[in-house]
Amino acid sequence: MRKSIPPAVKSMTQLGLYLVLMILMWIVIAQLVFPNNGARDDYKAFIEKHAPLLTQVAENAMDETVWPGLMDTQEVRDVLAEGGVTSVTGDGTSASFWLKAEDPNATLRYAWFPDGRYVMSEEVQSAAVWELVKSENRDVTHYVGGTAGQCSVSARQLNDHFYLEEALIP
Repeated sequence: MRKSIPPAVKSMTQLGLYLVLMILMWIVIAQLVFPNNGARDDYKAFIEKHAPLLTQVAENAMDETVWPGLMDTQEVRDVLAEGGVTSVTGDGTSASFWLKAEDPNATLRYAWFPDGRYVMSEEVQSAAVWELVKSENRDVTHYVGGTAGQCSVSARQLNDHFYLEEALIP
């Protein structure tokens, strides 16, 4: 004689299966609507894709006798436009690829350092007294300072020589 499954067990099993299917469905929808690739990943992907050329541009920005005429090439102009770079500046210790920031009180730049050690830009350093804040991410250096601690600077390491610096100085 065959035992039948009680109706309560059948309906609880069906309810559990429907719940699992609904959860899976919402996970798929969430991945489609909110993909896990933010703007920061785009910054890193841009640097990884164009690191050799951007290194040459940085060296040229620091000393125009290195790679002369590089900034006038169409390839460099196209790459800088692709990355949203509005200007490139350099000094004796680093080069800055300035990006357009959405906030008028903020600056955003790719910073290139020949030795790979991050240093704030002169504009940011002179704006406030900075205190290093411990960050959960070891690739991010974060500082706060300024009037009532309202200013902040975050520098995320993108590769051995490039950093993404976001400075907010209201």
